[in-house]
Amino acid sequence: FGRVVFGEDGLSIRAAEIVEKIEKVNIVMGSAVGIGATRPEQYDNFTDLKNEASTLELIELTKHKNATVRSYAFWALSFDDSVDLMPIVLKHIDDSELVSTQFGCSGADIKTGDFFIDIATSTSEWQSNKLSNDQITRLNHTLISSSGNLAAKARAIKNAEITDELYPRFRTLVINESNQSGLVALAKFQKEQDVELILNNREDSEFEEGGYFYTYQAIAYFPHIKFLPLLSKNLGESLDNDHYSNEWKVLYKAIASYKSAEALDMLKVPFTKVKNHDIRKYHINFIHEAVDDFRGSIYDELLWDLWQNEGRITLDTFNYFHNKNPEKTLKLTKTTLIEKDQNITNDLLDRMFNIVLEADSEIATGIIKNKIEGSNVGKFEFYSK
Repeated sequence: FGRVVFGEDGLSIRAAEIVEKIEKVNIVMGSAVGIGATRPEQYDNFTDLKNEASTLELIELTKHKNATVRSYAFWALSFDDSVDLMPIVLKHIDDSELVSTQFGCSGADIKTGDFFIDIATSTSEWQSNKLSNDQITRLNHTLISSSGNLAAKARAIKNAEITDELYPRFRTLVINESNQSGLVALAKFQKEQDVELILNNREDSEFEEGGYFYTYQAIAYFPHIKFLPLLSKNLGESLDNDHYSNEWKVLYKAIASYKSAEALDMLKVPFTKVKNHDIRKYHINFIHEAVDDFRGSIYDELLWDLWQNEGRITLDTFNYFHNKNPEKTLKLTKTTLIEKDQNITNDLLDRMFNIVLEADSEIATGIIKNKIEGSNVGKFEFYSK
């Protein structure tokens, strides 16, 4: 009666029953899902599989026809220190079948190979068996050379160390596969022969001026003079839009990367030329992010203007201004604390108050008193402390 009974597929009867339940639900679920963060039966099925199936059975199940079963089997193996996960991950480096997942309130369909890699490279402390740093490096090199299209491949390309050895591979990815992550990586080499590749790159887009997300990213790494007409044209075409575009963020970073008078003139255009009042704030936010990332003396007056007239200021820029012009910074800080603190982060507010308290404690105390009396609930705790 104590013997384990196996079926035709080589699984114990008990393991086969659990696999059938997992396959029927067909979603990889965490321990708490939905608004109520309840524990689903599917997670109990996973726990049963982890506890009941042997290591050899789990390894075999990573080859199962069902992506949910494959994923749960690999997840279960990640708790077993005796298993080398690397060979299994490499076998699924081209496993692009979608698997449905749900963790908490979030649900997503991801490629099974990406699920394997996410599990194997997880930073969670409760999961004991993960790839070593050396294995992750080898995995990333393999991903870059693979023909697959996992999200992990794009990350590996993005994070790859720029070496002469990798240049031919990136160029091949762009020419043969129109690989967008490869285009950005290629731009980091700043080679003249790649200018036309970048200039002619465009993805399909529903918007007339769209499809340049990765082109702009590439230009930010390689601000070549030949790209300026494209940036100027596309900027002009965006000014009358009544819709938001995520591409504006990288467009302005591409422009700001030049740190030139021509770039400065282009960055000033949206302040007065954006036609939709509600859309204007997105342009201003992205311009601020761009010049904050590519900070330089040529953009100082623009940054001052963004702070004084638009209320955009970050802690790094504030410290930059305080070192360059403490008197002007103190004066504008007082105005900001009195009139325009709504969008200021608490760490920056703390820094501002330290500056004002040191220079004029009476004014600072008066501001705090007024803020306690009139601040909204989001800022009350900060000022009362």
